[in-house]
Amino acid sequence: MNIYRVIVAAWVAVLGQVSEVHARSIENLSEPETVQLPVFEAFFPTQTHTDENAELILLWEFPSDCFFDSRVTVRVNDVDQSVWVQVSAKYFDTHFCGIAVLPQVEAVDLGRLKAGNYTAWDSASGTTGKKLGTLRVSKRMGNAPTWVQTDEIEFFDGKHARIRGMLPASCGGPREFRAQETATRFVEVFPYAPTNNCSGELQPWSRDFEIPIDPNRSTVVWARSSGRNRLAVYSPFLSGFGPSQGRHEESK
Repeated sequence: MNIYRVIVAAWVAVLGQVSEVHARSIENLSEPETVQLPVFEAFFPTQTHTDENAELILLWEFPSDCFFDSRVTVRVNDVDQSVWVQVSAKYFDTHFCGIAVLPQVEAVDLGRLKAGNYTAWDSASGTTGKKLGTLRVSKRMGNAPTWVQTDEIEFFDGKHARIRGMLPASCGGPREFRAQETATRFVEVFPYAPTNNCSGELQPWSRDFEIPIDPNRSTVVWARSSGRNRLAVYSPFLSGFGPSQGRHEESK
């Protein structure tokens, strides 16, 4: 009987400790901490011109599932042609965080920029910043192309992507379609319309293309569109996924 009481007392003590930890975790849930996250990688679309909004694609990671609600703050300086970015996220210290690398990606709209080379910096690395790369902006020579409407990018069989969109019936499909790796694991897709005078009901179109696969790193696919440009990421750790749900703010 004494042994039974000792066992019961031990279990009561253990359950009490677990309850205390759980109570602390619930209490912490009401006060998430805002933390800065380093930009893992940045991609710079080619053929960026002064007559269109420039975009910068940022890739970062949540080190566990206790991170959420990411936000990107951007500051553009046209005088020294620099772009400063900062990624932050909410963090809950619940003591029960699942250790998992969760890639996040976002295409940041920089607005229309002057011609030149803009250097991008990650301000999370301190006052000096970490150089992410260079975005080249040029004046357009000739008429702007007529982009095709793209709506979705999906991945299949571990090495291909499929892009879908809509196009007026008389167009018949994109006149020209290019999917090229313009940087390591960064694929740009350029679907052109045959003419800007297409008419008729909108009809679906799609194209399949191969993407570069690294078993240890993610691949970013970015597609031009007549509307909002499309962005998706293939991760070797997850099935393919689309843009993160982070928020983007422009700092003046």
